[in-house]
Amino acid sequence: MRAELSSAGADRFTAEVGEFEVAELPLEVSVPAAARLRAKLAAGGPVLVGERHGIEQNPLVAYTLMRRLGVRVLALEWQAELAAVVDGFVAGGGLDFEPLAGRDDGRVTAGHFAVLRAMRRDGLLDRVVLFDPPAAPRTWSERDWGMAVRLLDEVGTAPALVMAGSLHTRLRRHRHGEPMGAHVARVRPGTVEVRVRYPAAAPPGPCTLRPAGAWLELTVPAARPAATP
Repeated sequence: MRAELSSAGADRFTAEVGEFEVAELPLEVSVPAAARLRAKLAAGGPVLVGERHGIEQNPLVAYTLMRRLGVRVLALEWQAELAAVVDGFVAGGGLDFEPLAGRDDGRVTAGHFAVLRAMRRDGLLDRVVLFDPPAAPRTWSERDWGMAVRLLDEVGTAPALVMAGSLHTRLRRHRHGEPMGAHVARVRPGTVEVRVRYPAAAPPGPCTLRPAGAWLELTVPAARPAATP
């Protein structure tokens, strides 16, 4: 019975990857936001995008921003042990579902795999970095320090788009502790934070990217739940 359930889950998730439509989100970028992004990328970046896990549009946010900004390295808050699964799939192989089974916290979605393969097929992706370290942390802040170390080591000096939970991409300490973004910004002065908002009551329309004080705010209307393993 367990094998049958696993096979059914693999078939379902693989089908959802195949059916996911990869296209740029309609996005309006204000002049000040565009200028800030250009300046930060000229200084090396990275662009830290704070998401809410489990949203269908999240991988399309990455796809849209990478195409608009010309960034060719994507970093994800995924466990480092999934690197072989990602690399094999992006290279054109089948999807090894077994290591993905049960990872339903919203970080890994069908849309991510569809976007990764589309970007590699179109020659828009040089590297994928998975920066959630394998060692179990003792505290929230320790995990974020570990993520920052791995991210910086793996990305090097290349501009990168980094997708992570919004509490991890903050550039200053908050009530949960010292976030990954604060560590990264101390090493990479070109770091910029983009916070994604998903307003439930927003009318249908394009996404917008605007300055919101020290960070940029990306509004994604009509957000939907994602398909997870």
